[in-house]
Amino acid sequence: MIREALSKTQDYCRIKGTQLAEESGVSQQHWSEYRNGKADVVTVKAAAALEAMERIHPGAIRHFCYLLMSQSIGSDLETLIEVADLEELEEAFGLIGKRIFAKNSADSDLSKRVKSPVALKSK
Repeated sequence: MIREALSKTQDYCRIKGTQLAEESGVSQQHWSEYRNGKADVVTVKAAAALEAMERIHPGAIRHFCYLLMSQSIGSDLETLIEVADLEELEEAFGLIGKRIFAKNSADSDLSKRVKSPVALKSK
C-alpha cells in the first residue's frame, strides 16, 4: 500500500527518478526496483523519498496521505474535501456546477414532454 502510494505520488507530482535520487539519497536504480516491486525499501528510505518529493513539489506529502486514507477508509466525500488543495476545490466546484446544470436541463426537458395528470384532465 505504501509502495503504491509513493509511486503514484511521484507520478502525480511529475517527479523524475533522477530528481528523487538526488534529493532523497536513494539511488535511482534502487527506487526503480522498489516501484516495480522487485526490491524492498526500509521505512527510513521511504520517508526520505517522501520528504524529497515534498521539497521538489510542495503538497506531495498531502497527496501521499490522501492516497493512504483513500485506500484505508474509502472515498468519504468530507475527507476528500478536507485534503483537497485550492486548485482541486475549484475544479470540484466547476464539475458540481456542470452536473447541476445538466440535471436541471434534463428535468426541465422531461417536464416539458410529460404533461401532468392535472393538465391532461383539464383538456
